Amino acid sequence: MRALRPRVATAVLPLLTRVPAIRRAAFRALAELDVGYRNGPLPDGPVVVDGRPLRLQQSLSPTAFTLLLCGPGDHWATPAVRALESRWPGMVRARQLNVSEGLRQGMGLDPRRSTQLLVRPDGYLGHRVDAADLSAVDDYLRTVLGGSSRDGNIGVRA
Repeated sequence: MRALRPRVATAVLPLLTRVPAIRRAAFRALAELDVGYRNGPLPDGPVVVDGRPLRLQQSLSPTAFTLLLCGPGDHWATPAVRALESRWPGMVRARQLNVSEGLRQGMGLDPRRSTQLLVRPDGYLGHRVDAADLSAVDDYLRTVLGGSSRDGNIGVRA
């Protein structure tokens, strides 16, 4: 089979590329034009972000990690959230998120429990924690970005 594969491929591929539909599909696959990240695993739907009605996908930053803080508002200590943002200047944007019942179920959120969703700039969920303690987000960012936060402080407690 190994010896036949190169011969068959060189004989069949030129014939296949003569078919316009196959040529277009091959081009799109090689150029990765059909890869879609913005509407990745996070469903889209109506949300309220920091008191403003939006769609979930509109609330995400295309240039920074978006930290979506879900659940009871009193679980999110503003100083801890601001400390995390200041340790990763321009790289993390925190948003308090209230979602509709349908979207909440689709995302597996419990309205009585605090949940952090750290969404990468490409729109994919990078990190999720069902707790109010933000230190795991800092750990994740140090791992992913390959360094330390600005002040090197590890613990971010909400």
